[in-house]
Amino acid sequence: MKVRTFILIVAVVFRMMVCTSGQSGSIPSVAAQPDTSMAPQHKAAPVAVETGPSSWMDRAILDFIARGTSPLIADARRRGQNLSWIIDRTEARNGADLIVVQLGHTESEPDGSSRRFATAGWLYLDTAREIIYEYDLPNDSLVRWN
Repeated sequence: MKVRTFILIVAVVFRMMVCTSGQSGSIPSVAAQPDTSMAPQHKAAPVAVETGPSSWMDRAILDFIARGTSPLIADARRRGQNLSWIIDRTEARNGADLIVVQLGHTESEPDGSSRRFATAGWLYLDTAREIIYEYDLPNDSLVRWN
């Protein structure tokens, strides 16, 4: 009898967790703008970041989304996915403080549950010199992008 009671309590608690953790409804898609809904939980970038439609950084990201040739970015464009970005952190690399940007899109299950940010690529932005680097994952290196 005690085992059945334990199993029943576990089943009820599990069901409650599943019901309360999912989000119902559809996820609005917003094309080409920063996605803050799935931002990583860590300290903010230690440098001031200018954002907005007229900032060099936003224009550079939008240009990369429109013209980037990386397979995942190009595939997302072909499939009509609305790409967005998350400013992830700053990192000292190549003798400069670079802003690390995660590019991708938000997706979920058909019922709206399990919402997540699917990464399609990473950019490293040197805003002082206005240089864009694309992250080459297999080689753990930065490739300058024009």
